[in-house]
Amino acid sequence: MGACILCEEQITNPLCPERIEEQMSTWLNERQPELITKFFEVSSEIISKNSSFDRCIIKDKSMNICPYCYSQHILHWLLSISPSWDLLKEFFLHFDYYREHLGHSLNENSPGRMSS
Repeated sequence: MGACILCEEQITNPLCPERIEEQMSTWLNERQPELITKFFEVSSEIISKNSSFDRCIIKDKSMNICPYCYSQHILHWLLSISPSWDLLKEFFLHFDYYREHLGHSLNENSPGRMSS
């Protein structure tokens, strides 16, 4: 895999933004459907930059944006609209690629781990 065009880190999780977008839109539609139109607008800002010879392992689509950068883009948008704490907790539960981006995972007792 090549490097992400945004963070310039090696893409180690070849899951394309389009696949993550599908998962996020399903989740958001269940939680706050009134945000779904804006979500797709924000998502398209970054997905439009996604094309390369590297391939997604799920959708076999080309990709050059890592899951971390895509999820960070969506997180910044979510934070800009002042979501509920519950919505943010769910977002981190399902779409937290930050730990993977750091090259290690946090266990249940690690500092910084969000408790339920």
